[in-house]
Amino acid sequence: MGKKVAAIVVTYNRKELLAECQSAICAQEFKPVCVYVIDNASTDGTDEWIKENGYDGLKDSIDFRYVRLPENIGGAGGFYTGLKMAHEAEDKFDAFWLMDDDGVPDKAQLRNLLAYSDQYDYLAPLVVAKEDNTRCAFYDYSVDEFESMAIDGLIPNEANPFNGVLYSRRLVDAIGYPIKEMFIWGDETNYNGRCIKAGYKPVIVLKAVHVHPKDRQIRPKLYKKHYAVPEQNWKLYVYVRNTIYNIKSFSIHTRHVAKMIYILMREYAYYYTFVEPSCQKKRIVFRALYDGVTGDFSRMNFIDKK
Repeated sequence: MGKKVAAIVVTYNRKELLAECQSAICAQEFKPVCVYVIDNASTDGTDEWIKENGYDGLKDSIDFRYVRLPENIGGAGGFYTGLKMAHEAEDKFDAFWLMDDDGVPDKAQLRNLLAYSDQYDYLAPLVVAKEDNTRCAFYDYSVDEFESMAIDGLIPNEANPFNGVLYSRRLVDAIGYPIKEMFIWGDETNYNGRCIKAGYKPVIVLKAVHVHPKDRQIRPKLYKKHYAVPEQNWKLYVYVRNTIYNIKSFSIHTRHVAKMIYILMREYAYYYTFVEPSCQKKRIVFRALYDGVTGDFSRMNFIDKK
């Protein structure tokens, strides 16, 4: 295929899952030239494991480049760092293959994505659930139902960003990098929206399969709608802030933004008043709503990330 691909894997305290991911990358029928392993300051011995298993140099004809960050800056910061380093490297890679440490690419995934790389700049695999390969990991569909939507083996305008996706150099030249300050939850949605807004629409390649744990976010019905209710305060703050920021960033009408803010306020106010009473969590939600609207990403430190 003649294309130089750099893979970017972000990890944090999941060395067992990282081992499975790295092995799957080494087993690819078409191998990336190099892999940037971005470690968000793991404390589980990931750095020792990397060195003991040779993932900080040449292994299976792949140049592994291990980058241990001084602190945990979240998945958003990890992908920002990895994509920026790969994009600005002297190697001049043609494409960038992004995934979390808990994703496992099928051995033909990269080859099958690259088969369409002359036609598309934003290619995504079919992400199936690790617990049940007949179900999609992030959609409430069976694989058969999802495949029925395909046209010539492709599903246009769909993707699970940062889960085995392949971005062309031209796309990254135009879009830039993820917003690192988003930390987690919504950074991939934001990058996806920026791609689409700039005219780079995604397409899923059915033959390119990526295995990932089923979406673990708990989304109970708060009042009339379903939203995530993370147990940790900082995760609640980040989820609400990033949700509102993305709505504001990609909504055409101000009225729609105002409606979504009202709905979120109503849902969480009901939940933290009648279902799980908590004045503290209501204050966190209201602060997150305000910061999402104003685009203020500076307040992460006011909540302990525990």
